[in-house]
Amino acid sequence: MVGLRDLAAVPSVVPWVVSAVFGLAVLRRPDWSTPRARIVAAPVLGSVLGLAVSPLVPALSVPGAALVAALLGLVLLQLARCPVGPFLSAPVLPVLADIRSWWYPVVVLGAASLMAVLATPGDAPRWKVRAAAVHGGAVTVWLALAAVARLPVAAFAAPLLVSCLEFVRSGASSVRLAALRWVLVTATAGGAVLCRVSIPFGWLACLTAVALATALVRLLGDPHPPALALAATPFVVSTDPLTLVAAVAVGAAALYGGAALVRRSLDRLTSGAHEGLDDR
Repeated sequence: MVGLRDLAAVPSVVPWVVSAVFGLAVLRRPDWSTPRARIVAAPVLGSVLGLAVSPLVPALSVPGAALVAALLGLVLLQLARCPVGPFLSAPVLPVLADIRSWWYPVVVLGAASLMAVLATPGDAPRWKVRAAAVHGGAVTVWLALAAVARLPVAAFAAPLLVSCLEFVRSGASSVRLAALRWVLVTATAGGAVLCRVSIPFGWLACLTAVALATALVRLLGDPHPPALALAATPFVVSTDPLTLVAAVAVGAAALYGGAALVRRSLDRLTSGAHEGLDDR
């Protein structure tokens, strides 16, 4: 028999599915194009990884277990040659949303199958190892700080981790892009919270929040799919509205800034290594 805890897996996938569909089927991003088999396999395998990691929460804390899930998810997507950023959410969500039911991969399989039908298949190259290293470094530092400071889950919500990955793939060097993304995700979170508290019907409030996020994306000229995931997040997590917006703002700033610092550190290390070889 399917219990209430099993049904909790259904709404939890909504944010990242909305984000992935927006990128795959609406924007049809060429850097996300991948064979349909990978669109199905990558998130399903990620969901299984997430269920395997979620029992570690008591020992590692939520940020610690989320870090393990995020790093394993990053490696999985690299090995699977699947460049669809929102799929990183699949292994992280069981930790953040306390999902333990094996119905979760079944729900993910259904959602991924739908995305595979809607997407245009292709074979975009996998992320560069350098990009994966920068993202992994930034996420490691931020989640370690989140564990020490006992920050709310919204400060390292899955859409923020995906947003950081998208920023890293763009080079993690543009201050203008970082500022634009920060405004976008913070305004999206604020608009979604406003919809949640002012519109009585949950489904209508969620649709309105996603529509508002889409309008913000068009207004700012930044087609950023994780913003749509953030728009749906307040409807699947129970967090104080003001705390959620503040946590998203702080988390986005920390992740973008951390990614830029890690990238610069790697630049210095690699340039120093090259200079050392030239001196020999």
